[in-house]
Amino acid sequence: MKKLLILTCALLFGISSFAYSPRNIDEKLVHAFSVSFPKAEKVSWQEMDQAYIVSFVDNGIRSRITYQKKDGAILSYIRYYFQETLPVNIRLSIKQEFPGKKIWGVVELSTQPNADEQEPGQALKTFYYVKLESASTWTTVKLDANGESEVIERYRKAL
Repeated sequence: MKKLLILTCALLFGISSFAYSPRNIDEKLVHAFSVSFPKAEKVSWQEMDQAYIVSFVDNGIRSRITYQKKDGAILSYIRYYFQETLPVNIRLSIKQEFPGKKIWGVVELSTQPNADEQEPGQALKTFYYVKLESASTWTTVKLDANGESEVIERYRKAL
């Protein structure tokens, strides 16, 4: 039984050692990533048909960036964090519009305005999906960079 356990562990370790590494990716893209995120930790590259996805932790914030394969353009950038990292204008907008609700978590999504017609150097458009908690509900609010909000979903808590 011990031999089977040791063999299984060795097999799993061997398989995990063949994880995808950035050495198969265009050096310019790897360099651009390392310049943009010099303090990135736990970096993991994944190759898709049309894109590369890089998952990492940057200054304590879990992040994921998607690069277009053909030219290395950024398609999307996602960050997961708590209210302390949320821009002040967005935080104030939420506190004003949803008094008494606690910010539970934030997903920040930056994407190309229109991925089909993207131009080099075009600015990403950023939205904040904020999960709010009250005593009886969970609410998800989508906000743009100006603080304009839209309720995406609302659920009653089971009591």
